[in-house]
Amino acid sequence: MLERELKLYVPPVGRAALEAELRNAGASTITLRARYFDTQDKQLAQAGMALRLRLEGDRWVQTIKAPGPDELTRIEINHPRTEPELDLSAYRNTALEPFFSELKQPLLLRYETDIQRLVLRQDESDCAVELAYDQGLIRSGSHELAVCELELEQIKGSADHLFALGRNWLARYQLMLDFRSKAERGSQLSRFAYPTDQHSDAMRPAEPARLFPPQPAKNITLTADMSLQQAYQLYINECLNQVVRNAMPLAASEDTQASADLRAAYAQHMRAGIRRLLSCHRLYTKRFHTPQTEPYIELRQYLAPCYRAEPAARALAASVPFQSCLLSVLEQLIAPA
Repeated sequence: MLERELKLYVPPVGRAALEAELRNAGASTITLRARYFDTQDKQLAQAGMALRLRLEGDRWVQTIKAPGPDELTRIEINHPRTEPELDLSAYRNTALEPFFSELKQPLLLRYETDIQRLVLRQDESDCAVELAYDQGLIRSGSHELAVCELELEQIKGSADHLFALGRNWLARYQLMLDFRSKAERGSQLSRFAYPTDQHSDAMRPAEPARLFPPQPAKNITLTADMSLQQAYQLYINECLNQVVRNAMPLAASEDTQASADLRAAYAQHMRAGIRRLLSCHRLYTKRFHTPQTEPYIELRQYLAPCYRAEPAARALAASVPFQSCLLSVLEQLIAPA
């Protein structure tokens, strides 16, 4: 099945009020404890996959997640388990069987999560969205990382409703778009807990610069059988990915006590991502003689603050108008459900 959800970081200033609103609306509390597995050389993480066993209430569920067609969408397959033990036979005769059969190393416990989740389902005519407010920790060895995020999952209906709801919560609580899954953050944290060689990060502190370094532009591989539309989608999604993965840690840099040099690097790469994204969209619209759409026109005005001193770029990254603009760009890029 495809899982489509928005993930939004909740800054300290909005946490108490957001939690109070959910509780007053009748949200239920669930304790989620999960164990994530990977090989020593992180073959699952390198493939963008995550394999976990999670205790949901009084039952264990084995889940595999894999990349979907865009940043909003993931492939998710769940299997109930009677015991907290992996059962890879669940993937026999599926598209995942070759991947697991070709693993060169055994699967090991790499990190765990301990989350208190507030859950509220909102139904409106033919649309339904589940809101999940997660607070807790990701642990790997002696290292841990705090989690505080609001997830909005599309249960049924159109993505328009999901994004409208996302904008509403983002604006009221100054939330920030975040593409980093718990699995990605846990995999990064595990580098400091389980060394692969004597020069690993295990002897170093798990500080922001090493956990989440600035995101540079990635190389994009195009193939001869791709249409122009497919090539555009691939490239512009990567541009947005660079913007979001630098804007979010820059906006939250005061919470994570990131150094001035690290904040400046986030700002530099965020600016580069915005320039690449605008250039890509401009070339595409010229090729098809179509007008540039509103979020890209709005995004252009945010370039100037990116060239000013780092505090201005950080204030921009944390601002509601900028984050709402990124949400609008993402909405235009997602594949139909």
